[in-house]
Amino acid sequence: MAQDQRTYLRVRGFRLFCKQAKWDQDGLLDRYLPSALSILSDEKPTVVCQALAALEDVVCYQPKLRKMVVQAIADIDDTPYPETMQPLIAKDVKALLEQIQGQ
Repeated sequence: MAQDQRTYLRVRGFRLFCKQAKWDQDGLLDRYLPSALSILSDEKPTVVCQALAALEDVVCYQPKLRKMVVQAIADIDDTPYPETMQPLIAKDVKALLEQIQGQ
């Protein structure tokens, strides 16, 4: 789902993937998170915002993956998005980083 052409399914698949962080004891997130994080370079800024929000579950329940998430959000390039969306993405990145640093 996370690799589907349709935006709705990409976001839904990624959100479901992140929700599994609470119960993942087999290391599936460790294995698939690097490829799943490609959603942070999606062509649609709303997808990126929703993905950043979904990553809160990953950093909360899988502390060992925080460095990978921090690196992925540091690599986000918001310049292709409309100027009206860039501050929203920056706000979501800041909120996620604050959550990571607070834990």
